[in-house]
Amino acid sequence: MTPLKQLLLIAALGAASGQAQPREITGESVAEFFDAAYVTQNHAYSLVGLTVSVVHRSEVIFKKGYGFADLDKRVPVDPDRHLFRIASITKTFTATAVMQLVEQGQLDLEADVQSYLDFDIPKTYSEPIHLKHLLTHTAGFEEYNFGGVADEPEQIVPLREFLIEHMPARVNRPGAFHSYSNYGSALAGYIVAQTSGMPWADYVKAKLLDPLGMTQTNAHQPRTDGHRQNHAISYSQSGDTFEAQPFHFFADAPNGVMSTTAADMTADLPFYVSEARQSGGPVLEVGVGTGRIASAIAATGIEVTGIDVSPSMLDLARRRLEADGVADRVELVEADMRSVSLDRAFALVVLPYRVFAHALTTEDQVATLTGLREHLQPGGRLV
Repeated sequence: MTPLKQLLLIAALGAASGQAQPREITGESVAEFFDAAYVTQNHAYSLVGLTVSVVHRSEVIFKKGYGFADLDKRVPVDPDRHLFRIASITKTFTATAVMQLVEQGQLDLEADVQSYLDFDIPKTYSEPIHLKHLLTHTAGFEEYNFGGVADEPEQIVPLREFLIEHMPARVNRPGAFHSYSNYGSALAGYIVAQTSGMPWADYVKAKLLDPLGMTQTNAHQPRTDGHRQNHAISYSQSGDTFEAQPFHFFADAPNGVMSTTAADMTADLPFYVSEARQSGGPVLEVGVGTGRIASAIAATGIEVTGIDVSPSMLDLARRRLEADGVADRVELVEADMRSVSLDRAFALVVLPYRVFAHALTTEDQVATLTGLREHLQPGGRLV
């Protein structure tokens, strides 16, 4: 089935079901949606296996595996057990690690990255690469496939060696352009290791995964038979035939090697709710989007102000908050994070990395962070 036919089929099914009235979000309605979507997608793309979890108002309302984690042995996907690689979502954990060390005063976003390294970055331009450039993909590195792939963990090249041997050219001035950079994220992970005195994977486990209760998530690439048995197998397809692919190990680990379960990936909302409770409120959420985080925090009784530059997103958030019964505890404001000016201060400012990544230039990043700092109460925190 072509994507166009698939789209027409979904539209026809939606029209036939009378989609004018929004459906209540429940475990049953979500299950019905994903069960139908899996049938459609599997018919179109011959899926082997996938895993899903859905959080609504800080509660896990749906969790299910579809297909097989091991096709040959017919092992069904278990959302609590089976690991799937999350690839570049790993970068979110690396960036969070950097920001933890910034908060502790051990790193400075405005610092020249050279000051944290024990090898040299070419001085192609007079302007240095600042740490913030690594987090926002504006360092100016050329992007290409670096290699550094191994079939066994013993063959993995140490991160420092990889970064030296596969250093890309600097093709743009720092801060001039946004250009996705795997190398930049790997370099940020090395800086975490150098500064903390802990290997990157050890730091992520001790400072991020363990506090969040993400016990199944793996920053250490699976080295034991037990880990590998719990990892869903990747397959290539040729016609009607599927061939299992070997598990690969990567030298540039901070860029994209983490694996996790659907169950563990529901941990971000409890984290934000915990931070909000600890602060006591009020809370400012930047880039409120559909209101997912704001609703969960407001459900605890804490007052939230959510800002977003998009009127349509604010409308979605407003409808969610009303449906969740927490609209009276959330104020929604149309505002740009670079120039927000509110008449109150907050105990906690929530600035998700995915939102801050939209500040593409140095000027935008500085304006955003400076403005948000001015909205913090004495002793307030930004997470």
